[in-house]
Amino acid sequence: MHSSRSVLRQSCRAQNAYNVATALRCTFTTTTRLWQDSSAARDSRSRGEGKATGSYSSYEALAEKFSGEARPSPQRRPTSGAKRQQAQSVGKESLLAQQAFIDGTWSAPLPYEETDGHTGERPAEKPLEQSLLSRKQMRKRGRRPGHNVSSRDDSAQDIEENTRTASDAARAAEPEGTHKTAADSWKEEMQWIGESVDIISRNRIPLEDVDKETLARIDYEPIVMKPAESISERAVPIPWAQGLSEAREPSAMDRLDSEINAFAAYISPTTAESAAREAIASRTRRFITKTLGRSKREIRTDVFGSEQTGLVLAHSDIDIRVSDSKWTQEDSQPKFGTYYSFGKIMKPLADRMMHSPEWICVSFRHSAFPIINAQHRESGIDVQIVCAPPTTPQQEWTAKYMNEMPNLKALYSVLRVMFGVRGLVDVFNGGIGSYGLFMMLVAALKRGERSRKPPVTVGEQLMHFLKFYAHFDMQKRGLTLSPVAKPFLKHDVKDTPLIPYIAAANARGDPVRAGQWAIGRLRPLQPYLLSLQDPAKPTNDLGRKSNAMKHIQETIAELNVAMQENTAAVEVARARGSAWEGESLLEPLVGRAHEIFAVRRQRVEDWGKASAQAESSKSERQMAQAPSSQQDGVQNGEEIAQAS
Repeated sequence: MHSSRSVLRQSCRAQNAYNVATALRCTFTTTTRLWQDSSAARDSRSRGEGKATGSYSSYEALAEKFSGEARPSPQRRPTSGAKRQQAQSVGKESLLAQQAFIDGTWSAPLPYEETDGHTGERPAEKPLEQSLLSRKQMRKRGRRPGHNVSSRDDSAQDIEENTRTASDAARAAEPEGTHKTAADSWKEEMQWIGESVDIISRNRIPLEDVDKETLARIDYEPIVMKPAESISERAVPIPWAQGLSEAREPSAMDRLDSEINAFAAYISPTTAESAAREAIASRTRRFITKTLGRSKREIRTDVFGSEQTGLVLAHSDIDIRVSDSKWTQEDSQPKFGTYYSFGKIMKPLADRMMHSPEWICVSFRHSAFPIINAQHRESGIDVQIVCAPPTTPQQEWTAKYMNEMPNLKALYSVLRVMFGVRGLVDVFNGGIGSYGLFMMLVAALKRGERSRKPPVTVGEQLMHFLKFYAHFDMQKRGLTLSPVAKPFLKHDVKDTPLIPYIAAANARGDPVRAGQWAIGRLRPLQPYLLSLQDPAKPTNDLGRKSNAMKHIQETIAELNVAMQENTAAVEVARARGSAWEGESLLEPLVGRAHEIFAVRRQRVEDWGKASAQAESSKSERQMAQAPSSQQDGVQNGEEIAQAS
């Protein structure tokens, strides 16, 4: 009897102790821990001191003491420092994650924790040499940091370009078509600049604490980017310049007009290539629906990008957006973190594609907007699957400008290939992006319309684009397209308070001007960046990630001179009654694009024809297997249709 009372007394004491421990945890987890000084906690952890008196840690220890009797082997929660170390070990490829891992006091926030591109938690300020890993260390480790930092201010189209270039890293060792790429050291340097600037900004490191070598590397010397070289065994005649060498030479601008239009027709998908792209898009969408249909969500897939805007080229990727069908409802719009969470559903899809014989070069990146990049094995067509906001506003503005300016498509085709063969269209490597390039073209042409002698022909407009950006002062001015295309002055945030001006512009109903105040700040580390206001979203700067803008402008300036010299040479030869010795006026811009993409395009062409033939044979077999009455009905229907 006595032993029973002792057991009961101990049981009650243990239960009460457990209740007290639970209450302490709940109370101080939701109150004291919220206002505890984070800097004091970091100092305490770095010096290895005991737990601060009166802080949450002391009450946590007290709770553990009480709960010891109730739970012989309690599962203790890991300390916040351990959590950070565990989270940081996953993303060591990123320079930001490397900094957090070394510091031990901060981890890069998840995208859904961001607010306007910034987080509430910041690491302690320190000199840059302590924040950045040296190049020597990175080379010894044999790694290059990834660039996974996103911002809530990203437009959907800009995110599309930023994530698309991640596939290039996954397929870096795989040649594209039949060409060799130039040295990729400048691409790595542009990635390093983006990472370094991001660290300096996030840590709020004063410029005087940044070493001169780092500042010099960020403010690099521009170089002229050369187009990719063809490895074709023999020189193939340029298809868009055929038939121009006649007895009577056309003028330089007439020849340029003909070449631009012929090039636009050449670089557009053929009938077989379009059929192949359509078939791959349909297969991919069915594969997505079948794989993700096992989840409780109702999956929706949409083709977007160049396929929808009409700017598709023969070698363009196929862009597919995957989302929850409920997101189309106005009362169920997803929040920013929802896209990141959707990556958990896309991960099994990426795994299925990796183990499927139909796909190669499959890569998955779980970022703010999850992205899957893959290549169809047989056709070689690249496919991108992304969970991101719709690009409807961007598509509407693109369609608007294309209706207003009929030469846009042909000009964009030339510029897209001109930038593409130099690697300057990949935002991941510091390029401008397809949507940003399109708006650069529109801004230049809109400004040209306001000049005394506006360019009219497609050749004149191309020359105007080169001249405009060769001499545009990007350090002093930005560009806007709405309501009219015009430059605006950049401002120094130290001398000009932003918030009052932005608030005043919004108060008078001028979101465009408010956006210019927001994006038109002079960046101390990168004053050379182009500030290009997105007409679809005034607060979105389409050039803020184009770290290679100095290379871009230097290349445009060089091509501007080359085009002027070639057109002058054509006129001189024409005046003398002789033929121009050159092969194509566009060759300095697009290089040997016909040789670069020859093998790749032929591969898609052959697959498209084979696919169309297989579909035709399948339809014939189905008709042959159909009942005779059904065949008679079809035949009668055809006769009626022909008679009508």
